[in-house]
Amino acid sequence: MIYDVVMCIHEKDINISIISIKSLIEFSNAKKIFLISSLEAIEKLKILIANEYLNKIEFIDEDSVIDGIQLESINKILKSRINSSARSGWYYQQFLKMAIANHVNISDYYLIWDSDTVMLGFMDFFDNKDRIIINVQKENHLPYFVTLKSILGIEKQVDFSFISEHFMIKTEYMRKLLNELSDNSFNISWSEFILIMIDDNSLSGSGFSEYETYGNFVSFYFQDSFHIKKTKSTRHGKKLFGDKINKYALFSLMLLNYKFASFESWERVSYKSLIRNFLAKFLYLLCNAIGFHKNLVIKANKIVNDK
Repeated sequence: MIYDVVMCIHEKDINISIISIKSLIEFSNAKKIFLISSLEAIEKLKILIANEYLNKIEFIDEDSVIDGIQLESINKILKSRINSSARSGWYYQQFLKMAIANHVNISDYYLIWDSDTVMLGFMDFFDNKDRIIINVQKENHLPYFVTLKSILGIEKQVDFSFISEHFMIKTEYMRKLLNELSDNSFNISWSEFILIMIDDNSLSGSGFSEYETYGNFVSFYFQDSFHIKKTKSTRHGKKLFGDKINKYALFSLMLLNYKFASFESWERVSYKSLIRNFLAKFLYLLCNAIGFHKNLVIKANKIVNDK
């Protein structure tokens, strides 16, 4: 199946996003990688991304994705409701990942991929029946489903969470979701409608999830369109190996058959990361010396620009 990748990038996450982008080029079969960010961040990305990768990438100004809605619009709504715009960016990036479905160049499927997540091996996103493979979790955050009910009239449909570090979207289904939200929102935009329907207590925290909304919408209307499969991964890359991503850490994770790892900025670094890095380096050097898993050595080097 032909698909694109969509990644939203905050300026503070540029360094990790470069590694993430290179890992996607190395391991995914994406036709195109759409990078959505501010114009300032886009200029920095163009400088940092090697020329050999640029033909695979399309840069998109975040202010151009949703008609009439920009970050400042969301700032104003949140300030008027809860006197704080601290969560504006968090809501905005979710709306961007939904609205990109209407982009003229987007493929029939697009893979939303977190900018702090590194792909570590080839992954299957479709089963042998062409159903999308969903990497499910056990999270159950009630405000997400209160909002879901308010905006779509749909209850939670499954006993698992759709929240993950990536999500393959069928463009047709996302467009149907956006159309239904627009129909429900009367004379305002669907993104403003969502924010208005989140209660004040939840708005200041986590009151909406694009993954839970899309996943439960698809479960309600197209229940046989996806397949559940748990993929070996970790979201604790920073805790395990520290702030700086290196080839030794990536190689050891690849060797252990992890398919992706997230290095989330908020996570604390464990003192044990020094020991893990030492062991990872020893393993890397040993395997490199004897020619064991040479292909993984090369890929780890390429992703973090080491020789």
